[in-house]
Amino acid sequence: MGFGRVPFKSRGQGMPQPLSPGDGMVANFSVHSIVGDEVATLSVAEVAGGNIHVSGTLTADVDLTMPLGADLAAAFPGMNVGDGFSFVVNNANTAVFSVVIILNTGVALVGEAEVIRHSTRVYTLVKTGAATFNLF
Repeated sequence: MGFGRVPFKSRGQGMPQPLSPGDGMVANFSVHSIVGDEVATLSVAEVAGGNIHVSGTLTADVDLTMPLGADLAAAFPGMNVGDGFSFVVNNANTAVFSVVIILNTGVALVGEAEVIRHSTRVYTLVKTGAATFNLF
């Protein structure tokens, strides 16, 4: 999924043009599965895949660290300030523990980092500078 400017025609009219912020969402999710207490630094590909699914029986909260802002910027060179993409984190574990998104250099949180048991949270990464992003 990640970021890309996909050509489209508005209501089938006119010339194809690249999607801009607010035009809609084109999605083709790739699921990254985590089973059990795997603590990890997420890769750009895993975040860009659009769906991080945590399952199994956790014995503690699972921390998932975001990629570096510089790595995100390098992976999406066509991304302008104000552009963004969304991904979901699904916590389907059978115990009572949470998935916690940990920030990394170049990524700032605006909102909630915790995904409680049996829930899904949609996050949106928005580029704010050359190698910086806000995570909503």
